[in-house]
Amino acid sequence: GFKTVGGLSEVLALDPSDESDLVAGGYGAVLVGDTLEVAQNGAFRSHLLNVGVSAAGSVLVHSGGRVDVVTELHVGRQPYDGDSVIGYGAGLVQVAGSGSQINADGVEIGGLGSGTVEINDGGRIESTGTNRVGGSDHAEGVLKIDGAGSSFHATGFVTIGEAPGSDIVGPGSVHITDGSLTSLEFVDVYNDGELHNNGGVVTTPALRILGGSVSGDGVFNADVSAVSGLVAPGNSPGTLTVNGDYAQDSDSTLLIELGGLVAGTEYDVLDVSGSANLAGTLEVVAYDLGGGLFAPQAGDVFDIVRADTTIGTFDSVNFFALPLGLSWGISYLSDALGDDLVRLAVSSTTPVPLPPTVWMLVGSLALLVTRRRTLVSG
Repeated sequence: GFKTVGGLSEVLALDPSDESDLVAGGYGAVLVGDTLEVAQNGAFRSHLLNVGVSAAGSVLVHSGGRVDVVTELHVGRQPYDGDSVIGYGAGLVQVAGSGSQINADGVEIGGLGSGTVEINDGGRIESTGTNRVGGSDHAEGVLKIDGAGSSFHATGFVTIGEAPGSDIVGPGSVHITDGSLTSLEFVDVYNDGELHNNGGVVTTPALRILGGSVSGDGVFNADVSAVSGLVAPGNSPGTLTVNGDYAQDSDSTLLIELGGLVAGTEYDVLDVSGSANLAGTLEVVAYDLGGGLFAPQAGDVFDIVRADTTIGTFDSVNFFALPLGLSWGISYLSDALGDDLVRLAVSSTTPVPLPPTVWMLVGSLALLVTRRRTLVSG
């Protein structure tokens, strides 16, 4: 049967050995200030769920447990007493294991406190509303999606970092390792926002970088627009794959690390299935794969961008320094497969010494010219 808890409770717990359901009845707001554990196929339901309000709070969902929130899930909140702040919350939510799930009509991680959500080992969060990952002046919001089958799926949009028009004014970060993040609307990465995709998949119609950073060696099923901010392919190093179009505006930077001559393994690559509209800054730095900073040689080439079509060129390119006698070059070209490339190349600037036989020929020609002038003048 069901165990019912009234609309407001400070501490809620479900015995992992009890397979019955725990329900926060009515339309009350449940404030978790300690630990709520939902496991062994148990279920918990609330109209509004706040995790970590003025003090530390956590919700642990595992072993097939389920949490249903009619409205929003808030992780890390800042309570008020009238118009005054009376504390800063720290919330933790963990969803672990296949079949373990949280359903909510919107998720806010951080908000006005410190919030962390961890989805591991096939766990899932399903959100039908808007979603924000970001903190306050005092803390940050963090979303971690780790492991095959682990996912955060949102019908609404996802914002990371300082979200205009909201209470979120601090840093936010999303870290994906082999899991997935999906938004059916868009994903925006604002100031103090970071989206790192290491071997995972991000799927959304539009991924916009608006002052934050996007990095990693994962797949982005999206049209990516870098309006301002940083794009850094690779997990030092690696390939960032965009299944869509890529556009980089004048206020954005593409950061490429070079640690060797093998594309995607020893140096970074931006691989775009559609068009790559280039502008802004290209920043090229040396990387240490373990034997010291990479030192290119004359004749080395690096195809750092591959796209179906490239449009435009970078406004500025910043290379790391080469030894005397070597210089950098950049070219925009097509390969034999018809793909467009951005290629970096190292060439020698030291003059090639002429063989002695050439010098002898030059001397003989000079002597003939001198004798001819003498005969003419005579």
